[in-house]
Amino acid sequence: MLYHEQVMSIIVVTPDTSTADLWLPDLHSTAVNCPLTQLQEHLDQHTPDVIVATGCDQTHIDLFASLHNRFSIEERPAIVLFSDDIPNEYCLALVDAVLPRTSHPMVPYQIQQAVERKSQMAVMQMRIAALEEANRELQRKQTARQRTADEIETLKYSIVRNVTHELNTPLLQVKSAVALIAEEIDHNSLVEYALRATTRLEAVVKNITQLAASLNDMSNSPLIVRECIDSALRDLRRTWEYKDHIARIQVDIEPNLPLAHGDRQGISAVIQQLIDNALKFSKKDVHVRAQRQDDHIKISVQDYGIGIPKDQIEHIFESFYQVDSSSRRRYSGTGVGLANVRLILDRHGIDIVVESEQGKGSTFYFLLPTVNSTRVSI
Repeated sequence: MLYHEQVMSIIVVTPDTSTADLWLPDLHSTAVNCPLTQLQEHLDQHTPDVIVATGCDQTHIDLFASLHNRFSIEERPAIVLFSDDIPNEYCLALVDAVLPRTSHPMVPYQIQQAVERKSQMAVMQMRIAALEEANRELQRKQTARQRTADEIETLKYSIVRNVTHELNTPLLQVKSAVALIAEEIDHNSLVEYALRATTRLEAVVKNITQLAASLNDMSNSPLIVRECIDSALRDLRRTWEYKDHIARIQVDIEPNLPLAHGDRQGISAVIQQLIDNALKFSKKDVHVRAQRQDDHIKISVQDYGIGIPKDQIEHIFESFYQVDSSSRRRYSGTGVGLANVRLILDRHGIDIVVESEQGKGSTFYFLLPTVNSTRVSI
């Protein structure tokens, strides 16, 4: 063995009626088989380290949900599902690991890893809760002591920087491990799912990293709007999630626009986030437009997706905000992208405007000031 196998208490959930073709994992002697209907009674007497299931039908999904409701994340057993098929998104959100139905010697190690990941997640959530409490305490002190706005902003966004630093290193390790597994196991559905999930996680971390980067000093200078839009499209092409959707983006730039004034990297990031958001919430084409409007250039991104309720428009720019919990499950994401958009534009002294109608789509736009003394043909 290349690893130290810890002794874990494991309950294997079995059907209430035995079947001839029933498959159960071959685990060490500490594993106990328990019929599904007797599990809750068993849990009243003893909480195991791991609960193993071999099915992901509605009955098992209800079981997994009840475990999340009954236990805190620190006390809940790790939930390991053995399945040769990829479970649905809701089931995946409830389990800690999905393993293929095999009796490979590495299975106990994978279960051990699931327990450790759950423990690490519990520690991370406790740290986040502590950070949130610390943030609330800082806000109370702000009211009591009338701290300046600059001091509060520095304290608030230091949390984002710290989280970014803590996420990047383990993400690199996860990417390397998944890539090595993919090289050794070809055309495995679970490995392919892991690759896709890792790519999505990388996109989330990138959003948070951009949010942290936007806190740095800006470099305002003359810029060409077309170059900012092209830069945003190049970044989107590099992402797995949207590389096959670039054809849906329709760009319309008015000829002979003057130079604009702003931070080129920041404006490119704003356009990228707005296009990303439009692609995520719409299956139809997304229109990106740039046109002259008095002494400004109006840059807009329009989609024909689900739209936003009017009472939610102001909130969508808050950090980590989602319109509702079902939106988080259906469309994924962290709610950081639009917060980053507002932060960058606020530092330019520019407003972001939203026009939206539920069921018909949304348009986000902002007005970038021009450099009146210089014109360039693009």
